[in-house]
Amino acid sequence: LKPGKLEVTSVSVEKWDALAEGSGGNAEFDEYTDYVDIGVGFYIAKGNLMTTKQADESLSYAFADEQGYYSGKADGGDLFCWNTDDPFAFNVKQPSWDDARDPCRNVGDGKWRTPTDAELQKMIDAGNVWGKEIYTMADGSKKNGRYFGTTTVPAKADQEKYVFLPAAGYRIGSSVDRGDTFGYYWSVTLYTSNAYCLRFYSSECNVNSDLRYYGFSLRCVRNK
Repeated sequence: LKPGKLEVTSVSVEKWDALAEGSGGNAEFDEYTDYVDIGVGFYIAKGNLMTTKQADESLSYAFADEQGYYSGKADGGDLFCWNTDDPFAFNVKQPSWDDARDPCRNVGDGKWRTPTDAELQKMIDAGNVWGKEIYTMADGSKKNGRYFGTTTVPAKADQEKYVFLPAAGYRIGSSVDRGDTFGYYWSVTLYTSNAYCLRFYSSECNVNSDLRYYGFSLRCVRNK
């Protein structure tokens, strides 16, 4: 064997932040950094689900860049009827859950999903706290809502260590109601003619049921 010369003509850098246990005991890079881990057994997206309608009428899905963002509009692309992947379709009442209609599945590798009612309850049980203007956006504005994973309002430097759900209100018909005062977030779980959701305001936070044709926010989750 004779020594040779290795010439590097280009370098490609891939972003990575952590190693995860892969199948067969092999380690692989974990490309996901758009989540919060508050110790409840699953990851929670770092922003509400947003949908954008393209020029050809197709839809694209992504998480909001900031946990506190919501459009505040009926047609803002972030209020979904239960198990309906098109947020621009109003007053839809699906008869049963179908994963093919889960809008969370349209982000990334398809492993994001709408949480169950039990998972929403785990978020509540991890500790939570309501407040006005307690989440600071990049532009300096402040949002009302509730933190999960803590019982005290964190300092601005620590706010991304916890889940923050903004009080985005809900859509009824073509109007948005209770913005800045209430938060409603769907689960996959049916309850008789309704479906379970996470509902909160200043003095209450619980998993309750509501009408499936209302437009609620979605905070997607994924398995660890």
